[in-house]
Amino acid sequence: TAAQVAAALGMKLIVAGPGATEWADGYVKYPEGSASAPGLEYVGAVDAQTRSELMGGAAVTLVPTVYAEPFGGVAVESMMCGTPVVATDFGGFVETIEQGKTGFRCRYLGEFVDAIRKSPALDSEYIRKRAVENYSIQNVKRAYQRYFDRLTLLWNGGWNSLD
Repeated sequence: TAAQVAAALGMKLIVAGPGATEWADGYVKYPEGSASAPGLEYVGAVDAQTRSELMGGAAVTLVPTVYAEPFGGVAVESMMCGTPVVATDFGGFVETIEQGKTGFRCRYLGEFVDAIRKSPALDSEYIRKRAVENYSIQNVKRAYQRYFDRLTLLWNGGWNSLD
């Protein structure tokens, strides 16, 4: 899907990550630097610094997964760099991507192409600010602490608690 979208737009597509495993039918792990489609560059697994540079320097991070991502860490990392995300419209993305503000959620090729065309107009500072407010370690830590503190009500007043 990503290669189709990039080809439709005439854009370069950089693919980073460990790649497909050789044992999965129909999937072959690409050697680093190779490409499977025009304009596609596979850079392999990268360290955190390189990942931040790739995401921060990208026009958009494209995540057209067919897997129902329960959260979608790649999308959140991208948004923390201020880079909009264009992803599928299901799984965790419906909660992490604010449609038309931090990126776009899509269901077919034409929507992906249109979303990438619209992405440069999104406010990168807003994208980053929202991601940090919702997903930074400090803020997630506080949310978990509130949750666990509320669990203690089960052993005290429960629903009837006035604390």
